[in-house]
Amino acid sequence: MSVPINFPWPSEDPSNTRAGMQGQNFQVLMEDSGPLSKVRIRMRPGKVSTVHAHERAHVYVDVLQAEGQGALTLAGFNLEHEIWTPANTTLHLPPEVPHVAVYPRPDGPTIWGSADLVAIETRCHPIADADIVVLAGYEVRLYERLRQLDLLDRVDLALP
Repeated sequence: MSVPINFPWPSEDPSNTRAGMQGQNFQVLMEDSGPLSKVRIRMRPGKVSTVHAHERAHVYVDVLQAEGQGALTLAGFNLEHEIWTPANTTLHLPPEVPHVAVYPRPDGPTIWGSADLVAIETRCHPIADADIVVLAGYEVRLYERLRQLDLLDRVDLALP
């Protein structure tokens, strides 16, 4: 059996694009058809998500495209863990672990046309984004961690 060439892939349907609770737009690739959901995330250089956790779901992030070191995930109740995920790597996020995704602009002067990060997230939850809890009170700690990592001038961080 083969899939017809004109098969309507979910990622090609703009109505499948949603604004995620964690501050990222994503395209639904699969949901509500079993125990898993799958989305395609696109992050522009300089983007920082909100600090959030996945209430009951394991999340697997497969980074398909990224420049340099790729995305930085700060994780833990104090955002103490640093995990870099360049292209062609996978990150596992267990349930209930606070984390934030950061895709810093490249070093040096602003490079116009820097590539977006593209990743596929597979969640052990049937509805994409339904497992997310945005965590308040992390703004100062996030700012401090980005300062420690010398990333403040490479991200678009709007803090009150």
